[in-house]
Amino acid sequence: MSQFVSSGQVLVLVLGVVALELLVLLGWRAGHERRLKAEVLAHLCSAAALVAAAELLLKRCWWGYGALCLAAALVAHVLALRWSWQAMRASGRLSSTPGD
Repeated sequence: MSQFVSSGQVLVLVLGVVALELLVLLGWRAGHERRLKAEVLAHLCSAAALVAAAELLLKRCWWGYGALCLAAALVAHVLALRWSWQAMRASGRLSSTPGD
């Protein structure tokens, strides 16, 4: 088990689980005739980029590849937060003035 974790193979498994989660969500949404929300896709992309960065850095690849994955994760996360924030404001669940 320790070899499985220390070799980085566990990260490939986690990345596979994230991909499987995406496929399940797409299938479920298709069955319910609803679109998958953009923020859900952005969260999944962020998670996948973080796992990819961890795998690259654990395998001692060039640090720039890991940094690119981390930057991609940051961009995806910021987009997900922005879209979630906009959806909350549009639905009235979030006040536009501080202190309300």
